[in-house]
Amino acid sequence: MRVCTQPDDQTATEIERITSERGISKSQFLLEALNHFMSCKGQKPDASTVEALKASYDQAVSLAEQRQRGIDGLKAEIDRLKTSLEGAQSKAEKEVVEKNQAQHEAAKANEGVQGLRADLEHSRGVIKLKDDEIGFLRATIHQLSDKIPRALPMSEEEARARQWWKFW
Repeated sequence: MRVCTQPDDQTATEIERITSERGISKSQFLLEALNHFMSCKGQKPDASTVEALKASYDQAVSLAEQRQRGIDGLKAEIDRLKTSLEGAQSKAEKEVVEKNQAQHEAAKANEGVQGLRADLEHSRGVIKLKDDEIGFLRATIHQLSDKIPRALPMSEEEARARQWWKFW
């Protein structure tokens, strides 16, 4: 048997949503709905059933609202954490830049220190050479000061005092 019907737009949209959620065809959905209707034999539900369904519906709505508030709270927390993360990333980037600058400055200072050490070693070498030269000159002056007085003739007063003519 074939049955054709033309539901209104709202009902058609609802049928489409339910069938896509459950993963069944529209004809299968309509057969289930017809079977359910037939099992109820077209009777109207009594007041207690309506009240139970209404209470169940209200409870489901309350639970959905509670979950939505929880989701909203989580979204706010996520936004706060994103902001905090961005701040931390910005701070970390600044610290990395500062660290790189400090390393660069330390490398320059190290190069300067190496240059100064080389200059110091060169200066020490020059000073040692000059000290050696001064020592040599002192020794030479000492030798000359010992030889020169003997090589010079005596002054007249010294000659008279020593009576040098007696040695000949």
